[in-house]
Amino acid sequence: ARVFFASYAAADDATSLTTILRRTLIEGQLTLSLTAISLILLLIFVVFLFLASQAKRYFEEQYILTARANYRMKMIERALPRKG
Repeated sequence: ARVFFASYAAADDATSLTTILRRTLIEGQLTLSLTAISLILLLIFVVFLFLASQAKRYFEEQYILTARANYRMKMIERALPRKG
């Protein structure tokens, strides 16, 4: 923050805010850390996306198998003779 405010105070009217932010990132040596953190977060989100898609696929498969088993059980119950 100190580098940003120093650059902002030293800037004239022609200097854009993006130039000040760029200079802050470079002089404050934040580019490498921001890039590393961004890549780590990207990797974490990709892993969560993969896990969510797998869980959805397994849930759908389990639902279909359970529905088929339930249908077959009902057909067997109807075919059995009832006592009483």
